Amino acid sequence: MRTPTGLLVLILLIVLAACAPQSDNRSPAEIACAAQAEQVMAERNRARNLRLEDAGAASAPTLIAETDVVARFDRDAAFAERQRLTRECLQRAEATRPSQPTASPPPQGWSRPPALLRW
Repeated sequence: MRTPTGLLVLILLIVLAACAPQSDNRSPAEIACAAQAEQVMAERNRARNLRLEDAGAASAPTLIAETDVVARFDRDAAFAERQRLTRECLQRAEATRPSQPTASPPPQGWSRPPALLRW
């Protein structure tokens, strides 16, 4: 049997690990696009909830109770949609970024004629 002190130390370590700062390796564009996608999803959820409330007030018996399977499907669909919105935002950001000047390709063949051919 564990001692209460050992259990408290274990709980303290778990809490400290959970509160540790997380490093974010995403670029600023990825962070901005993810925030924009999250905002779009929040707006969609708010509109969906308003429609459900309106439908529920008018015809409560016809609404189907949300089951665990439906909730899981909704979460998965929302995750996929959020990822798609983020990808599209990143593609738009990439397309609008000014292209960096590229170095001219190295010349093909000789850069100078060999000494034999010089006059």
